[in-house]
Formats: sequence, structure tokens, C-alpha cells
Amino acid sequence: MIYYSLLFWFFLMSFTKSKKILISSFLISALSLGLTYGHGYDWINYSQIYSDLKYENSDVPFEYGYYYAMKLFYYFSAPYSLFHFSITICIFYLIYTFCKKTLNPNLSFFVMFSFAGYFLFMEQMRQGLAISIVALSIFMVPTKQYVRFTVMILLATMFHFTAIFGFLYLVLTPKNQFLFKTKYLIASSLVIFSVMFIYFNPGIVSFIPALELKINLYKAQEQTLINSIFFLSSILYLILAAVVFLMKYHKPDNKESLMIDGAVCSALFMYQTKIAFLLQRVQYYAVPSLIYGTDRYFYRIGPISIFRIMYVVIILAIGLMPLRYEIYRNSLTSFLTITSDKYQIRDLIEKRCYDLRIADPENTVIKECMNN
Repeated sequence: MIYYSLLFWFFLMSFTKSKKILISSFLISALSLGLTYGHGYDWINYSQIYSDLKYENSDVPFEYGYYYAMKLFYYFSAPYSLFHFSITICIFYLIYTFCKKTLNPNLSFFVMFSFAGYFLFMEQMRQGLAISIVALSIFMVPTKQYVRFTVMILLATMFHFTAIFGFLYLVLTPKNQFLFKTKYLIASSLVIFSVMFIYFNPGIVSFIPALELKINLYKAQEQTLINSIFFLSSILYLILAAVVFLMKYHKPDNKESLMIDGAVCSALFMYQTKIAFLLQRVQYYAVPSLIYGTDRYFYRIGPISIFRIMYVVIILAIGLMPLRYEIYRNSLTSFLTITSDKYQIRDLIEKRCYDLRIADPENTVIKECMNN
């Protein structure tokens, strides 16, 4: 399977600092996932929306940036597969650019792919594009380029509204330990409680119909909100936070120690958002700050150390999470290519809908499978 082959390759390469390896990782991932599609389920909605552009429907089903990117490709009569290819190349080029700016580029690439490779870069690609833009903005905070930082975040929200959480980098890239801990406690509490309040009172955001609809869709799966507290992946985030916290006792200097504090809180924030089903998509915005906070430490201690090995093994376990669910495993065993014809596309849609009906008989997300 393409995803797992890439994941294990990036895991092995995470111990090197070679820029050539980073370039090869970018090319391998971008081409292998760009020339193929149909992994996961969201692509069914995207391809249908793309096809329906011929009807000149005035409704915009999601953020304007992604929608008008679709319209541009459709205007030039490009097939959906070419649009998918272009978005994939863009995502991985931005991730490559982000990783190139770090001291441990191959480790950074592995961490980004482990957290977001399946769920964002292959499945929920709107948010994948948004987070790849947001990731680059983190380097603007320490240099106080706040205008450029704000522009980057706002640009990313044109592709997925959750990119607004990129402003958390103002908290997760600390400069003062006392102020940092205070700001983190206030910011994380406000985020969690505000979003959960909206979750239980969706009428508050009725002036944003798309957001209200999304919240109601999550409420239809409310049992997951309770069960997710016990997800193995949530526990792994706590273990990850503990391992990163222990790095503080491995003789870091003051700046490095402060950066590790930011990484610890990034892992804790991922745990906080993971245990509430509505907030699970928010967790990904803390991945760049986790990378940023541990980057200097891992550069200092070198490629082989007990903490680095524990760190990458935990990250690998997080990357293997799709193995836990049959519906995800099935979605990774078959796919389309940019040369697939309409009959192959139809066959795969029927297969995905069959798997989805077994896993989620009350499906309200993949519209084609509601009528299939």
C-alpha cells in the first residue's frame, strides 16, 4: 500500500539530515499521491462538486479559495484528476518548504506526514492545503513579522476555516516562561470551552450556514464525542507530551528549554482537541509548533539518542492509526490513477459506498453514498 510504504520510508529517513533525501521524499510523496487518487472517501464529494460546476450553481459548498480553484481548472476543461494532482503537488511543495527551514528536515517531514499524511493530504485535502500554508507562518512569529503572519493565516482560511487556529502560534512559540504558561492556560481553555459551547448551541453561528451544518453533522455522531476519550491515539498524545517534557532534563539551554515547553503544550493541545470529536481537526495545527519546539533539541543531540528513538516510534504509531479501522484499511487497498476511465471511477465509488454503509449506516457526509 502506498501510504504505509511512504510512512516507513520517511521513518527510516528521519534519522538523516540529507537535503537530497528531503528532495527525494518530496518528489516520491507528491508524485505517488498526485498521480493516484481515490484514497479515503471525501474525494467522492469533491469529484461530484467538480462535475456539478457545469450547472452554474450559485451555492458555494465550502471556502471560496478551494471553490474558485476548482472553477479555474473546470474553466480550462481539466479533469478532476488533474485538479487533484495540482493540489497534491502544491501541498507537498509547501510542506517541503516548511521542512527545509528546520534543522532536522527529514524528521520534520516524517512528523508532518505521520500526523496528516492520510487524513489531510489524502482525504480532507482542503484542510491539508490550509495547514501547509499555516505551517510556513510559524517562522514569522519569532522574527515579529506579524503582518505577514496574519496574511498567511487569513490566506489559509480561504481553503479551510479551521486555519484561524494558526494564531495559536503566538502562544505556542514562547519567549517568556511565566507569560507563556499563563497565555497557554488562558488560550487553550478559551478555545476548548468556546468551541464546545458552540457545539452545544449551534444556533449561535446560524449566520454562517456552512459552519452550522458542519456542527450539526458532528452532533449526529455525538456518541463518538464520549468514546473518543478512550482512543488509543489520544493516549499516545499524552505519552508523546511526557517524552517531550523529559527532554527538559537533558541539559537544554534556556532558549531550548522554552522551545520544549512550547512543544509539550502543543502535544497537550493535540490531546485536548483529540478527545472532543468536534475539535479533532484542530489538533493538526499544533503539529508545526511541536516540530518547531523540538527542532533545536534534536539537532543538538544528534540522530541517535534514546529520546529521539522514543519520539519517532510514538510518531510512527500515530501514523499507523488508520490500521485500527477496517473502513480506512479498505480505502488504502484500492485507488484510481489520473488515467482511470469513468467506469473504473464508478466501480470504486460503489465499493467505497458499500464499505461506508457497513461502517456507518447513518452516513450523512458522503452524499453520493446516500443515494447509492
